[in-house]
Amino acid sequence: MEEEFSKLRAAHDAVVLQNCHLETELLKMKDRLAEAEEEKRKLIAAAAAAGGVGAGAAGSSSPSSSSFSTVTHHPAALVGQFGVEPEEAAADLTYMSEYAYNSYMNMMDLAPGYFGGVVYDHFN
Repeated sequence: MEEEFSKLRAAHDAVVLQNCHLETELLKMKDRLAEAEEEKRKLIAAAAAAGGVGAGAAGSSSPSSSSFSTVTHHPAALVGQFGVEPEEAAADLTYMSEYAYNSYMNMMDLAPGYFGGVVYDHFN
């Protein structure tokens, strides 16, 4: 009977020890999470102060050499501005990335025969 009690006591002590290790690991993870959230808050505040995130830019966790911002399309806001007439407000605005634009222009320069045998002049 004492031998059985000794085995149960050893198993219980092992479970308690494992529980302590898990609680310690949980506390460390909570500290890391709090530090990460604080760093995230600081980065968001710095980006907002610089006019990035607060102005509608797409945030990213990694730095990038190019900038990209999102713009909400409100055609009614253009009426009367920049020469936009009410009937033109219904026209859709199109976004073309710089890469796509450059690829398109390169294709136009390489395919002069496509436009009636003359070189396409995209500036006239």
